[in-house]
Order: sequence, then C-alpha cells, then structure tokens
Amino acid sequence: MRSSIEKRATELGDGPFPVTSITLLETAGSSHIYKVCTAAIPEGFPVSVMETSDGAKVNWESFVNFHDDLFRKFAAGPIDTPGIFHVFVKPDPPAAGEAESNFSRFKLSVPMPGREQLAWIRKDSVALAKMRGIFEGSGQFDKELVDKLLSESGVAFSLKLVKRQPNERQQFIEIVDFVAIGWLPGAE
Repeated sequence: MRSSIEKRATELGDGPFPVTSITLLETAGSSHIYKVCTAAIPEGFPVSVMETSDGAKVNWESFVNFHDDLFRKFAAGPIDTPGIFHVFVKPDPPAAGEAESNFSRFKLSVPMPGREQLAWIRKDSVALAKMRGIFEGSGQFDKELVDKLLSESGVAFSLKLVKRQPNERQQFIEIVDFVAIGWLPGAE
C-alpha cells in the first residue's frame, strides 16, 4: 500500500485534499462511513475510516478509487489498460441473441451517479464461478443478504477489468479477475 501512496503523491502531489463537506453516514463497531464531497464530485463518495489501536485509518484504496474517479476515467480511457476497481455488481439479463454467447453480462456501478457500465465475463472463467457462488449465497453472505443487496445498489466487489475492442468493433469492458468481496483495505 505504501508504494501506491508514494506513487500517487509523486504523480499528483501530497497534502490535504480540498473538500466541500464531510458527513457521517453510518457507524458499525469501529468502522465509520463518511460522505465526502469535493468541487469535482459534488454528489460525494463514501470513505471508510476504521478506528485502530494506532488511531483512525482511512481505507486508502477505496478513497483513491472514488476521489480520483478512476472507474469513470477507465471507462472513457484507452483499450487494453487493466485496472482494479471497487464496484457494485448486478447480474444483467442477456440481450436478444446473447444467450448463446461465450460471455455473461453484468451491470457495474460506483456509489456516484452517472457512472454505470455494462461489463462481460467469460462463462468458463474462474472469476464468474466465484461471483455466481456469492450471488447464490455461498461465502461471506447468505442468500437473503445477497438478494437485498441486488435489489439496491448491488454486491460490492473488487474486480480486475480491462476495456477491449476486438477487430475494430464496439468497445466493451471485460471482467478478467475477481479480486475480493467488498472494498476492505488490503484486498488488492
């Protein structure tokens, strides 16, 4: 994590981030979720802060993902550049003619409006098997909780994505790896 912080500071500078407002959204045990608004993202984004024996610790990966609007920049950026993103994921029914394709389709979003994207994942991938297992209620979440999350924003995953453009056809986002459930520090 230290190397990613140092790299970001080298590229963008170090120091405090200018904010327009900070609001506490919820507290669960030693974890606090704040809504941080900036001039660039006035609708705000969530920031997780954990109380530890060393003091309060910000979830740096999530903060940078949202503060720097990395998912939007990725979606608008060049092809064949992979990245790991903190996204909400929902299965999306196949469009007409897609049922027999080699890919399954999902809706990806981040907790900021206007950034939703469709993404595809190979049906024979290990990543899809892991995601399906979670959607079916195995792993950390029971089926009732998964269904509740899917009826709202979606299930929070860290996924490795890459934008593709095969044979000069339309660009699409491919899910190439399942990194983690949720956005906890160190999951990447």
